[in-house]
Amino acid sequence: MIEENLEEYYQEGQLVEVEILNVKDFGAFTTTTDKNRVKGLIHKSETANAFVENTKDYFDEGEVLKARIIGWEPEERQMSLSTKEFNLEKKPINNHKNNRLLKFKRKLEENENSTEQSSQKKISKSVEINEKEFNQIVKYLNGKIGVLTPKAKEKIATIIDKYGVFHFTRSLENILDDFEIDFGVILSEQIKKDLEMNRFVEYSVSDHAVENYIKRSEKYFDNQIEDKNREDIKKSIKDMCYRGQVIVETEGIKYIKYGNWFLPCNKVSNDDSETWVIKSMLTWEMFENNMQEKADKYMAM
Repeated sequence: MIEENLEEYYQEGQLVEVEILNVKDFGAFTTTTDKNRVKGLIHKSETANAFVENTKDYFDEGEVLKARIIGWEPEERQMSLSTKEFNLEKKPINNHKNNRLLKFKRKLEENENSTEQSSQKKISKSVEINEKEFNQIVKYLNGKIGVLTPKAKEKIATIIDKYGVFHFTRSLENILDDFEIDFGVILSEQIKKDLEMNRFVEYSVSDHAVENYIKRSEKYFDNQIEDKNREDIKKSIKDMCYRGQVIVETEGIKYIKYGNWFLPCNKVSNDDSETWVIKSMLTWEMFENNMQEKADKYMAM
């Protein structure tokens, strides 16, 4: 039985605020943040206007964002969602352990189904633990994962009170083995990645390439983007060039692969900077088929 007014509470085309519960390669599972907590799915084909190879590149568990309802089944309490219109971009490359660490820290800060105490209050007197030992644990964690909030300290104190310092410390050591992070290394990797993307090179997108992108997105990837602003599409294509893999480059020609897209570029004369024009947009499958046809013709000669 459908809850009272729930069927009319949501409509296709409506914007809703959702929390990302779980992210798979093919899509992100969500729940609405309102009192109804309706489950949903953002399929990878509805994630962004560019081709999405892996949804994990765009969403993090626990993230809260806006999405548009494109399918609503009140009997099943399930909805299909889309975030295409929000021009989502790939998340920066994060160390997987760092994500787990942040998730662990968030868990500590959660106050599960209980009334929060004032952040200025001291640890509850009902929690009987050695204050010196507790302060040592807090100091250790501050050095490992950053300064703990009063809520996190309260939660840690409750856990220690329930399981004891010995078991808490033993479990903490096991977990933190996986959370050893050198943020300097992460920063260096990000800088290296940015330099490899060669942002000193300029790319210009032809109108023909935009039309190719729209037509082939709809035909091959079922992405309906005909009404999208052309300048936004050009921006997305440029981003593919910066993020993609250069597979061939000569004095005047460059071929870039980004996901399932193949971008042929021609160099133009420019004294101020190195500029490349994207003449057209092909799917990688189209490019492979084209190369195979040429190879077959050559072999048949």
